[in-house]
Amino acid sequence: MSRIVRFVKWIGKNPKKSIFFGGVLSYGFNWMHQKYQIANVMRDYCTEAKKYGEMKAPINAKLKKVLIILNPAANKRNAEDDFNEFVAPILNMAGYFIDIVKTESDLHAIRLLGEEINEQYDAFIIAGGDGTISESLTGLLRRNDEISANCIIGVIPLGLNNQFSYMFLNSDTNVRNKVEAVKAKAEAALAIVKGKTQKQDVIKIELVSDDEEVAKKVFYGVGSVFWGSFHDILRKKDKYWLTGSLRNYTACLFNGVFPRDGVNWNCEAKMIYSAPCSGCSNCYEKPESKSQKLHNSRWWSKFNSSKEVVPEYSKVLNPHCLETTEIDINTSEFAITTNCQEGIVNETPKLTIKIGDKPNNYGPSYIWESWKRVYNKKFLDLPNSTNLQSRQVLLIPKEDNSEEKKENFFSIDHNLFEVRPIKVTLLPKKVDFFVS
Repeated sequence: MSRIVRFVKWIGKNPKKSIFFGGVLSYGFNWMHQKYQIANVMRDYCTEAKKYGEMKAPINAKLKKVLIILNPAANKRNAEDDFNEFVAPILNMAGYFIDIVKTESDLHAIRLLGEEINEQYDAFIIAGGDGTISESLTGLLRRNDEISANCIIGVIPLGLNNQFSYMFLNSDTNVRNKVEAVKAKAEAALAIVKGKTQKQDVIKIELVSDDEEVAKKVFYGVGSVFWGSFHDILRKKDKYWLTGSLRNYTACLFNGVFPRDGVNWNCEAKMIYSAPCSGCSNCYEKPESKSQKLHNSRWWSKFNSSKEVVPEYSKVLNPHCLETTEIDINTSEFAITTNCQEGIVNETPKLTIKIGDKPNNYGPSYIWESWKRVYNKKFLDLPNSTNLQSRQVLLIPKEDNSEEKKENFFSIDHNLFEVRPIKVTLLPKKVDFFVS
């Protein structure tokens, strides 16, 4: 009892030391508790993966071989450590044979999957953020060969922006702490092990140019094309690194009060778009028959197989498919999104065109709306927007004839591209992704 009394008196005499040591003890306790929770999460997921690894396979079944496209620069260069600690153990327990290829620069994933890799794999696993997914998808679909026709794609959320990974996994995009982040990574790995797949819509972005070499460059994405002030402001967030996790809010505050360089408040363009179409003789692309044959030959697909009846689109007539509408747009924000990005399922495949509020709409109201979008992580919810539906969009931005040309970028799945005329086409149910 006397020791307790002396300890209480010591606290009263040394308040600064008491606060310091109390903070250290609290931090240490929270750190140990977090480590304990993560260990329990990994034990549960590895145990579940082990059940699949111990399943009896047919005698002629081949070892499941997957290629990992790992972006080590993702998440401030923590992606590789996270993969080795939270993803690789689950795949190993399931008996997967893994090849790992690391990207070394921007757009390297396009070259890797588009030109350098010529071996057939059962699946391609993209370990990184949304930008890495878009680059890898572009590389695969540019090939137009047996490898791209037979590919199944898995995604592991290892980047700072992991919106598409969470969409495929039906997870909450608001990851609040490290334990939830570990669960998301482990859940993505387990989804690959379980082998359930679902076809997802893809957007094809073509550059419109008289230069044949430029026109040949085609890019692919799964989520959105974004253009305008809000995206430009968020690109500047790293300038406010002193505010830590509040950088997005700070960027909106200092750039939303009045116009600043590098923020485009006037998105002027001519837009020509067609109506949505679920598939007809005009727009349907016949898939490679090899893809379905290879998919059904994998022994573990029996556990998650679902036979999908595909209509004969070559016999479907839709005269409205080729009809187009032309309008002029002048706005502060513009976006084109897929059903996947919007969280829409079991509806007619379509692109949603969002035309935001009028230009120069900065000020206190803009800051407040921007903060709400950041807090709710609804970056593509344009306030007071006009929404249209389409299958194909031709966007011709107004030329900048000023002497000092300003920076102006599209964001295609978080990858930056210089603003120029583009054609965006929806490819319904184009690629198989692993889903939970």
